[in-house]
Amino acid sequence: MKKTSTLISILIILFSIGAYLYHKEIIKYIFKNFVIKDSFETYNAYTKGKDYILFKRTNNYVPKNRQEFINTIYTIIDNGIDNFAFFCDYDCKNDVINISDDKILNAINNYVHPFNSYKTFNISIDNFGIVKVNIEKNYTDTEKSMINSKIIEIAKNNIDKNMNNYDKIKVIHDYIVNNTKYDKIEATKIDNNNYENISSHKAYNVLINGIGVCNGYADALSIFLYYMGIDNFKVSTNNHIWNVLYLNNNWSHIDITWDDPVTSDGSDILTHDYFMISTADITKDLENHNFDKSLYEELN
Repeated sequence: MKKTSTLISILIILFSIGAYLYHKEIIKYIFKNFVIKDSFETYNAYTKGKDYILFKRTNNYVPKNRQEFINTIYTIIDNGIDNFAFFCDYDCKNDVINISDDKILNAINNYVHPFNSYKTFNISIDNFGIVKVNIEKNYTDTEKSMINSKIIEIAKNNIDKNMNNYDKIKVIHDYIVNNTKYDKIEATKIDNNNYENISSHKAYNVLINGIGVCNGYADALSIFLYYMGIDNFKVSTNNHIWNVLYLNNNWSHIDITWDDPVTSDGSDILTHDYFMISTADITKDLENHNFDKSLYEELN
């Protein structure tokens, strides 16, 4: 009996040591085959499902390096997932810590559909290498529903089915400029890092209330472009954001905010100075459009 008891104790100790040494492999197996297996196909109506040079879709939620980690984050956000957990098969603690302060996360937000973009993005990692992501989206379901209805209405009243895509885009560009005022009050708050009770940074205020700042203008155009089936994303600097779209085998820039200039007497002006222009042309304005080209390699 004593020998049996000793043998059991030894086996328990060996099992504990083995479990400790191979806990990551066990956890990785469980996560890969059970916890996240059913999440590979999780997406919503606003998932783009597109690969870009820097950000690529993946069904491997066990990243082995930094690029695979970035692709996992991109896929989670693009799929519209609110809560997710995955396992790092490498020491990704620094990537988890740094990504929230990294320009890459902001660029990912620019590449996805505005309705899947995040308002807050929280990420953490535990001692077992399990990464947990919690996302609060930028748009509520009510806002999305009202925006979609408004877009259908605007398209019906302004777009002729015989128009080519260039003309359709121009009509929407002009509509947004002619029906939106730049919100100088909220712009000042944002410049002072005061984000309390702001709303003009979203397409909702632009399309429903006719007032916005650059992010609201850009989101409004982006949502229209998706509605028309045109691939697009946003480009941002530290203090500005605008659109790029793929048409006729080229990427072109549109900055609606700068085509809706603020005037001293409050009069409305519509310009096309920043409508469908090249990267070379828009970056001549270094003060406002000097973006990090390493984050938007399609435009190099």
